[in-house]
Amino acid sequence: MRWSDERQQEWRKAEPAIQEFYNKWHESSNTALSHQVNIGHIPEFGKAPDRFIVRNSYKTTFDQVWQWAFVRPKMGIILAGQPGIGKTYFLWYALIRLIKQGQPVAFFTEGTVYLFYENDVWLLKTTSTILFPIAKAVTDLTEHRPFLFVLIDHDISTLEPLSVLHSSEAVFPIQASYPNPNHFNKWAKRRNAGIWGLPLWEEAELNMAYASLEESILMCSNSQSIKGSEKASPQVQVALDTLKEWTDKKNRLLKSLKTDDDSCQAKTKDIEDKNGIYGVDMSTINGALKVLLHTAVQDVGLVARDVFERIFYPTAAAENQAEAINHVTYENLQQLSKSFQEDHTFTHQTISH
Repeated sequence: MRWSDERQQEWRKAEPAIQEFYNKWHESSNTALSHQVNIGHIPEFGKAPDRFIVRNSYKTTFDQVWQWAFVRPKMGIILAGQPGIGKTYFLWYALIRLIKQGQPVAFFTEGTVYLFYENDVWLLKTTSTILFPIAKAVTDLTEHRPFLFVLIDHDISTLEPLSVLHSSEAVFPIQASYPNPNHFNKWAKRRNAGIWGLPLWEEAELNMAYASLEESILMCSNSQSIKGSEKASPQVQVALDTLKEWTDKKNRLLKSLKTDDDSCQAKTKDIEDKNGIYGVDMSTINGALKVLLHTAVQDVGLVARDVFERIFYPTAAAENQAEAINHVTYENLQQLSKSFQEDHTFTHQTISH
């Protein structure tokens, strides 16, 4: 597939750091990805994460996307879900998988389209006249590069993405979006796109994600201790209170079982300890994090962003929860369950709580 001068003239080469990102994954011989992907700090590349956890659902969803794209290349996919479920990280995962598999792919984020094509990375600020390399769709499965995947990170805007990102039959669009149909309804209806979602996080996945924060938390803890007798920050104090409550709860359970700490995990196995939480050593940063995460999951559920807010910004989490409980009626929830309205009263952050 040759990229004509006409189609190429509006684009410019991406910064070296983004080209290095492309080369790293494009030249990798191993198509599999580990449980944690390390991208590194690339400030020139939208909101590229330094690293992210590969959820089990990312692998299965990507495999389904891959099959869907070849069987239904004229359709496309909407990946809808509430904030923090992992939609944007899935797009980064899909980008890397597609690069590793030698596919041309465009990635729209932060108002810019990045095109990974023929060993180079190009970029273009979104306009109504984006010209991608491929002029028409090629659906022959034996073709090495049958069409252009277009990943659309459009999770913030209240409008649909520009039509040039999804209108051509030469592209297969995959858009991450809030469940508000105003963000995708027109193009999804026109292309008969599939509307998919991701499952809730598993607690084991959240533990894996928060374990990667241990070094940062330890540094923060050391900094706090260096200050001497200064009062702990509100976030740290809430965490300490939570750990104390959990310790008291554990002690009450041990007393009721009339057992010692060494046999705690075995004795509580059939009670409430499928995550081994009662046997955790809370004197370590990792152990304390595991307990804090478990209590946060019990309070707000299995969405990573909500759990993070509950642990590190407990005041804001409590305010969001109170707003939802005090102001959202049953009738509101019934209406919201059908669809988001263009002028809905409550923000998606409030609804997610």
